[in-house]
Amino acid sequence: MLLAVKDYVQQHPGATVAELGWHFQATPETIDSILQLLQRKGYVRRSATSSCGDCQSGCQTCPLKASKSGLVEPDS
Repeated sequence: MLLAVKDYVQQHPGATVAELGWHFQATPETIDSILQLLQRKGYVRRSATSSCGDCQSGCQTCPLKASKSGLVEPDS
């Protein structure tokens, strides 16, 4: 799953933890652990975002809200 997440992020720059969790049918905690490992190895980087999907709900009612928000980018 580690390589699959890495490949997905490379093909979908700007993916969120929630998107990755949905795509891989995994909890945000599982995705976060994988991303931490990939980040330590220099494969991805995380950047903050002010809104998780521009739904204008302020992430109060968003069903995709993850425990760790932010965008995930491949590390160049």
